[in-house]
Amino acid sequence: MKSKFGQIEFDKIHLQRVTIVSAVIENPLEISSREIGGLHFNVGFTLDISPQDQKVKAELEVNLSTALENAASQATARFRLAFIYSLENFDELIHWDNTGVDVSNELAIEIASISYSTARGILLMHFQGTLFGEFILPVVSPIDILNA
Repeated sequence: MKSKFGQIEFDKIHLQRVTIVSAVIENPLEISSREIGGLHFNVGFTLDISPQDQKVKAELEVNLSTALENAASQATARFRLAFIYSLENFDELIHWDNTGVDVSNELAIEIASISYSTARGILLMHFQGTLFGEFILPVVSPIDILNA
């Protein structure tokens, strides 16, 4: 994929660390998985660039709740995950000066895609044994993630 800044080379993008910043699952015992007809789901995404360290940090926030009508309580899940990346060709894909940082759209899309896909597996493991045990983050466009 060609960037206006430089070539996106996937083997030069390194996911160095994944951190679960916060994780809360409210799993009320009075709710049966058979009662759950639907879920409310939203995702938030931020990208932070550190030119000094030549690192990219992506944060993904995922919020889920059951959509039970007339229920005294709902099951909820809130996760915030941080992903730290290094780029071998950082200076080609990210430009900065005294006015700010400019990131290639193609790089932002790739970081969003990798982060979301990694989060899918992490959440799948954490949801086991809860009312969300059958839920898998849906496949979505990385552009939609960036615009969340």
